[in-house]
Amino acid sequence: MRTAMWPVLLLGLLVADGITAQQRWRPRSMRPRPSHHKMVFDTARSRLVLVTGTATSCNPLPTPFVQTWEWDGLDWSLRRVTNGPAVRFEHSVAYDMRRGRLVMFGGHDGSGARFGDTWEWDGARWARQRPNNAPTPRSGAAMAYDAARGRVVLFGGRVDWSTALRDTWEWDGDDWRQIFAEVAPQRRSRHAMVYDANRQRVVLFGGARGGSQAPLGDTWEWDGTDWRSRGVAVNPPARHEHALVYDPTRGVTLLFGGGRPGQAYADTWEWDGNHWTQRSPPQQPSARQLHAMAFDGGRGRVVLFGGAFGGQLLEDTWEWDGLTWRQDAGTPPPPPRTFAAMVEDGPGSILMFGGFRTGGALGDGWSWDGVRWRPTSPSVRPLPRGAAALAKSVSGSGALLFGGAERDGFGALVLGDTWSWSGAAWTNLRPTVAPPPRARHAMVLDPARGRIVLFGGLGAAGNVRADTWEWDGSAWTRITPMNSPVARAGHALAYDARRRRVVLFGGDTVPLGLGGVLSDTWEWDGVDWVELQPAASPPARGGHAMVFDDLRQRVVVYGGAASSFLPLGDTWEWDGTTWTQGTFVLAPSGREGAAMAYDQSRQQSLLFGGLCGNTWSHGQMVLAAAENSGAGCAGGAATPATLTWFGLPELGNGSFAVDVVGAAPTVPMAFTWSAGRGSVPFAGCTLWLDPTQLLAVPAQTNGGGFASFPAPMPETAGLSGALFYAQAVLLDTAAPSGLALSNGLRFSVGY
Repeated sequence: MRTAMWPVLLLGLLVADGITAQQRWRPRSMRPRPSHHKMVFDTARSRLVLVTGTATSCNPLPTPFVQTWEWDGLDWSLRRVTNGPAVRFEHSVAYDMRRGRLVMFGGHDGSGARFGDTWEWDGARWARQRPNNAPTPRSGAAMAYDAARGRVVLFGGRVDWSTALRDTWEWDGDDWRQIFAEVAPQRRSRHAMVYDANRQRVVLFGGARGGSQAPLGDTWEWDGTDWRSRGVAVNPPARHEHALVYDPTRGVTLLFGGGRPGQAYADTWEWDGNHWTQRSPPQQPSARQLHAMAFDGGRGRVVLFGGAFGGQLLEDTWEWDGLTWRQDAGTPPPPPRTFAAMVEDGPGSILMFGGFRTGGALGDGWSWDGVRWRPTSPSVRPLPRGAAALAKSVSGSGALLFGGAERDGFGALVLGDTWSWSGAAWTNLRPTVAPPPRARHAMVLDPARGRIVLFGGLGAAGNVRADTWEWDGSAWTRITPMNSPVARAGHALAYDARRRRVVLFGGDTVPLGLGGVLSDTWEWDGVDWVELQPAASPPARGGHAMVFDDLRQRVVVYGGAASSFLPLGDTWEWDGTTWTQGTFVLAPSGREGAAMAYDQSRQQSLLFGGLCGNTWSHGQMVLAAAENSGAGCAGGAATPATLTWFGLPELGNGSFAVDVVGAAPTVPMAFTWSAGRGSVPFAGCTLWLDPTQLLAVPAQTNGGGFASFPAPMPETAGLSGALFYAQAVLLDTAAPSGLALSNGLRFSVGY
């Protein structure tokens, strides 16, 4: 029998020559946008794992598989997988602590078909299990891991809209076995179960009996042999689609939220084995259903994520310490929105204001510092609005905002106010002369002339405009050129610094995207508009985003929508003569009404929104890469430990780590650096680097066949393009040399 322990990670580091920089979209500040998601704490890897069954248009890596995310206490990271369970709803998950596996069963595909498959996630990959016996296909079942007995317990679920089940099954890692208890809870689905480790009981609460029947409010416990009804004087109101989690630090089961037809709850309850007690914290998450909760054992907190309310997906993260709910350990990113206004308002700072969301306009401001979004909180601010325009101030510091609408659609109040942003405060300028009120117009600073240029937009009466205005820092002036683009809204402007021209592209001649989209290109030189006649142009569109990439000396256009209302996800560049379409392996999904600004200090464009709440950057970057670089050697065992990675070695990625999967470490581990890379015999295997100049760093975790070696990437431009190699060395008493080696990995640091 193999006894592998003491993995040492060897890394070879060098600065590579000839690394090719290229145009690239990069996801930033990502978070799940899930529905019917489930979450567990991976004790072996000290990470929360969230499995969302729904593939949405906002996913950065659209696949036919479920999305697998991890939470490190500060941010969400998407695990990239090449195979896995098919996209599904109402699946069931539990974490098998003995085997270090997340177990998933069942669900439905959205069209009524139920799944009966069993999958496991080991921290690196999904693997489908092939048991001899299994529960019937179902959705809405509940699962919990019985740690005392080493079994995953499943109860109930439904086979169609109206037919619920009441059977009990257990999974031991090899096969499912049905347990025929003498007494069992009545039929139900969309209930919740959790394991009470102190009392060694599985606790079940609530659920729906099927169809439109009223939800349940009963409490049951499973001891491995029998179900027992726990009738108590005070119970939480009956509900389904709630969440339960066991808090081992306080020895209680926590319940939050859920609902019944026409009502969602925002209440917090605790079960101590004898009584339900409602807690009244000073603040708590809003009412919701279909959320997920798990206890983060590394940080001693209950974590709640997402859910739904009133048909709207929620994307917030909350933590419970036993006394108080607090939203997000880090700063939560801005909520999703369309038609926000965005501009660089100072060195290294991007300002975003407002936008539309279901129910109306937003009035919040946000600042991007290159790593994360932070809310701005001035005492005075403009009214909530979307489809406004922002431009960098004439002074080069701060910004100017004009117009917008109170909501998206016909009959909305259109605004005509002018505001300045100093970097800390808003001021209503109230000029004596100003452009008429409008929305979906465009503005940009012409720094060579010291003027902000405004063109077009949707007027108060629903008419589209073709007027040109300029702001000199203190007053608006209407300009009457000999030539002008036709009236439009939803177009975009960018200032071409190389050619000293304001560039206009596209837009819609009919209000609110009902037709008449354009694909024309115009330039403003400060005196007149000139229409250009390139040989090819991007397809006609409105609601697109456009900036000037100063590093690459190109105007960049992204997204928008054509008259068919289908959102576009293409990227085009204008060099002053020719439009060229970019090709990307990874890019934002198609969207209309995204906001984009150019970050001069980091020489990249930043994009946010367009329904999605994800942030992307675009520009010329050295790509981060990770790949296998040589096979492993098992030594005395049939299968070697596998070396894999978490995240990518991108500058500023504090979550990047190299992981060892499949070992059985029992003593502290080391993280060892060395210079150079070779391919030499070592202990009967092949060493894929030359271990010299060693530096030991403690490992983050140790146990359960998994070890993680953190390698946070500082945002230091000099490291861009560096190469390093990694390989794990493990003590293996069954090997002739007493050592075994994992596979090798090759990394390229990217920016």
